Amino acid sequence: MKTVRDLLDRQLGRITMYRLVSIVLLLLAAVIVAYTAAGTFVAPFTVEAELVTLVVLLVSSYVSNRVLGLIWRITPHTESSVITALLLFFLFWPSTEVTDLAWLAATAALANASKYVLAWRGRHVFNPAAAGALLVVIVQDLAGRENPINATWWIAAEKLLPFVAVAALLVLWRTRRVDIGLVFVLVGAGLTIIALNDLAGGSLSDIIKLTAYSYPLVFMAGFMVTEPLTLPPRRWQQWVVAAVTGVAVAWPLFTTVVGIDPIRVGVVTVTPELSLLIGNLVAFVFARRRGLTFELDEIRQLTPQTYELAFRSSRPVTFEPGQYVELSLPHAGTDSRGSRRTFSISSPPERRWLRGFCVAGARERLELQAGAAFARTGPAGPRHGSGR
Repeated sequence: MKTVRDLLDRQLGRITMYRLVSIVLLLLAAVIVAYTAAGTFVAPFTVEAELVTLVVLLVSSYVSNRVLGLIWRITPHTESSVITALLLFFLFWPSTEVTDLAWLAATAALANASKYVLAWRGRHVFNPAAAGALLVVIVQDLAGRENPINATWWIAAEKLLPFVAVAALLVLWRTRRVDIGLVFVLVGAGLTIIALNDLAGGSLSDIIKLTAYSYPLVFMAGFMVTEPLTLPPRRWQQWVVAAVTGVAVAWPLFTTVVGIDPIRVGVVTVTPELSLLIGNLVAFVFARRRGLTFELDEIRQLTPQTYELAFRSSRPVTFEPGQYVELSLPHAGTDSRGSRRTFSISSPPERRWLRGFCVAGARERLELQAGAAFARTGPAGPRHGSGR
């Protein structure tokens, strides 16, 4: 008899990580719109503002990502730009003001630009949404805007917390990073509770509720702290990054507790988005490495659904037995999994070539040619995160 864990793994495994994140974020947005329409979510904006803001962010993120891909001569990943736009939607107040919408569009463009400009050897260093949220504050200050938009992280709300928690858990479970998310939440929430108890007092239960409802710790844990492309390779390093980010996100409260001046450089202060970028820098110190490029050497169709692929890698690939990678493989008639496919590795590690298998849908045909280069996510699977 299958366990709940087996069933959950099977269902979540039907779609790629990127597609899962896109789906759960869209569902969160739908929940918020429904709450606002019903009048049960008290917020200083309307359903119209939510929908207009979401469309503006999605269009700007998609277009800017495509343009930047052309400039850098890189095939952009569409779902990545969608996820960036959805994350920004939950960070900034929705609006129908033309000027605000223009700056929100600029935020999405800056977020995507960070993936190309703030990169090291083929890997972006910072979480794009957090980078865009910080960069737009700096740009608005340079432009002399009097009423700038700022990230408010309005996703942190009592009515939304159950939905955010379920969505975050699904993503963390799918990516095998529940422990990393817990480290961040426990450190960030623990320090926040200590600081609030010193500053405001009151019952411990009230302080815990205030922390849970007013700080976006669960959202950050599920969708930003554990972003795979900015995490270091080893598990203990990932725990350190999560802990450092948790300390950073709680630091503004502690500046008052310990009686020191808040850290400020111009208009930049320690905010949740800056805390994420601090964690990204720690991860970068752990993993100053070149991104892998896989070049297709050979493809063979073994069955109507199964293909054997052989790749040449830009450098030796380290992985554990049983691990896999996710590759962006263009093909006709994409299904719910999108264009990404799980690639099961059958070759030995520490080689400059990789051989393995991927399974397409019954109606799909992989449109691949020898010499084509592919982006990848992973290795993942058993002992995920322990490889180099």
